[in-house]
Amino acid sequence: MAEFHEFTLAAARATLPRVRELVVDLREAWETHELLSREIHAHLGGRRFEELPAHEQGEIAHHLPALARLKERIRDRVEALEEIGCVVKGPEEGLVDYFARVDGRPIWLCWRLGEADITYYHDFQEGFAGRRPIDFET
Repeated sequence: MAEFHEFTLAAARATLPRVRELVVDLREAWETHELLSREIHAHLGGRRFEELPAHEQGEIAHHLPALARLKERIRDRVEALEEIGCVVKGPEEGLVDYFARVDGRPIWLCWRLGEADITYYHDFQEGFAGRRPIDFET
């Protein structure tokens, strides 16, 4: 098993203000990146960049620095969340997990953007679909 920072429920909850701030920005950057990427792919229309006329190459090239900045912003936010000790499970949904243990068993405390508090968990090998309400204290 990989090494993860181990949280208590209280410690994970204490990170939520900063985590929420980072996840809001991460999701915004992710959505903008996806939109811009789709626009570029639509403009390409199945052609390779080199096959486009010069003026179309220029239109696409104009967007590439913004795309690179968005990728860097996404990477920076994920790294900041990892420094806190969380694991980003879904940037598009704003889904973050915190490693914890209950009775010695590894679990993930699970939080999603829009939720006021960490109130769900799932077993270590399960994903979001296996979320259950927290009925314990770690």
